[in-house]
Amino acid sequence: MKNKQKKYKLVLNEMKKIYYAGSEDLPTYNLDWMGCEIDEYNYPTYHHITKASELREKNENDIATLENGAYLGTQSHESLHYIETFDPKLYNAWNKMFLYINKTNKHPDKETWNNIFDLLNISIIAIENHEKNKKRNK
Repeated sequence: MKNKQKKYKLVLNEMKKIYYAGSEDLPTYNLDWMGCEIDEYNYPTYHHITKASELREKNENDIATLENGAYLGTQSHESLHYIETFDPKLYNAWNKMFLYINKTNKHPDKETWNNIFDLLNISIIAIENHEKNKKRNK
């Protein structure tokens, strides 16, 4: 287990180097891939795009890789898995975004950030609506 955690940390550090290098027109952002700020309360975690359990079922390695991972803060990661419980299409849209970011292998450009923030706004509304519906149905 210790080696697995070490691998996750190495992959997260590599992701940070690749995707958060910044440029003259796009400064370094301390945001995760769902547009939320990374700080001591929202620290980075590794999200499996293809779930670790699905990889194990296929007898594939479930250890962190750049290709199958997303750089998410704890709050985003929790929110994403909450979204998965009531809106699988939105959850899949996020995973497609993460795959796209991985495919580019570089800092997200302005258009990608705009798409991330659009998905973030959709997600906030979806969570709020889901919470309202839960309260109404009690």
